[in-house]
Formats: sequence, C-alpha cells, structure tokens
Amino acid sequence: MQWLGVVLPLATEEELIEHPLSGFSIGHGNENGYLVLCCKAAAVLRTAGKMEAANYWESFFSSYLEFKKETCEMVV
Repeated sequence: MQWLGVVLPLATEEELIEHPLSGFSIGHGNENGYLVLCCKAAAVLRTAGKMEAANYWESFFSSYLEFKKETCEMVV
C-alpha cells in the first residue's frame, strides 16, 4: 500500500547503460514491467513521508525494482 499515489520515475536508457541489468536488453519497451532505480524509488517514498517503506526498499541489493504493468497507472 505504500506505493499508492506515488509517482515513480522510470529508469532512463542512460541509467540502464550505467547500471546494466543481467539478461536485459535496452530498448525492450518495458515489456515485462516498469523498471525504476531502487535509490530513486526510495527517495520518492521519503519525499512522500513514507520513511519506513523507503528504508525497507533501500536495503535491497538490487539496482532496480520492477513494477508489473497490470499494477501500474502511467502518468505522462
């Protein structure tokens, strides 16, 4: 529930080059879900006042979080 109402910035091509993801090809169009840098996701949660959630997700060793398309709403 901590992600509800939070707008997350999708990983850019430059970030994907700088922090490669194993088995991931740039330009796949987020076919399986939306990739977000873990550190940026935690920063957004902090800004929204969701400190406990930010600390939890920031503790992961992965560079990225992937959010399934069916659970997200795209904001342009």
